[in-house]
Amino acid sequence: MIFRTRIRARRRLLVVAATLLLAAAGARADGEQDVATALVAAAAAGEPLPHASILLPAADVAAAYRIASLVVMATLAGREPAGFKAGLMDRVLQQRFGLDEPFAGVLYPGTALDSGAAVVAGRFPGLVVETEIGFVIDREVTAPIPDVETMQHYVRAVVPVVELVRTQYAPGAPLTGIDVIAANTGAALYVQGAPLGAMPVAALNALAVTLSRDGVRLHTGAADSALGNQYEALRWLVNKVLALGWAVGPGQLLITGALGTPVPATPGRYRIDYGTVASIDLLVL
Repeated sequence: MIFRTRIRARRRLLVVAATLLLAAAGARADGEQDVATALVAAAAAGEPLPHASILLPAADVAAAYRIASLVVMATLAGREPAGFKAGLMDRVLQQRFGLDEPFAGVLYPGTALDSGAAVVAGRFPGLVVETEIGFVIDREVTAPIPDVETMQHYVRAVVPVVELVRTQYAPGAPLTGIDVIAANTGAALYVQGAPLGAMPVAALNALAVTLSRDGVRLHTGAADSALGNQYEALRWLVNKVLALGWAVGPGQLLITGALGTPVPATPGRYRIDYGTVASIDLLVL
């Protein structure tokens, strides 16, 4: 068992290394490395993120993902991703950001919080709170997933997740999908709750997720707002991550996008209720 685990880990590292080499090859040709360096430096300093679309006006979606790969590899510093995230599952929002599909990003190791944790919002400019649903992967995914039924066999647990996303970019231009993708979709922190337990797909998609601050309800999001089916959203994310060159394997967390409107992380006590089956608490300072 230990030997097989090491083989899987080595395989993941080789895939990630290959991704980095491909990204770096393109970066040397057109300045993508410079954009990635600027993004990493701004994030480390707690400053607003620069616009990749301004620093590199010719950047398209493919270039944005190459820049994101460089940003992620620099931030991971040899570690493996804790998981992956999706966003913009709504077609109207995609069009607003100039995209024709959702986007995907990487969850960094060491950024998970426990329910009830306290967060200093000032660490991350423009921090917002997003209510989501996550899936803990049970086994390695070696090929694209063809359908929802197959996707279910790769899931170990379904969990409530609250993601804290940095959304403040340097002033001077409208925010585009290129900017968000290149900055690894603003990934900052996340809270993973206890598993929801055995739940049929229909019941999962019927969940209403309510976000409150200091006892005041801010919004209620519907689980089926993610492509109409949480497992379809998960399938899209898995296949996108594989297409980008990352490996998906046991224990990783994949989250399928915000349910309801993201809320600015202003100070207060937050409670996120997943119907009557689960809840997450968060203190923002």
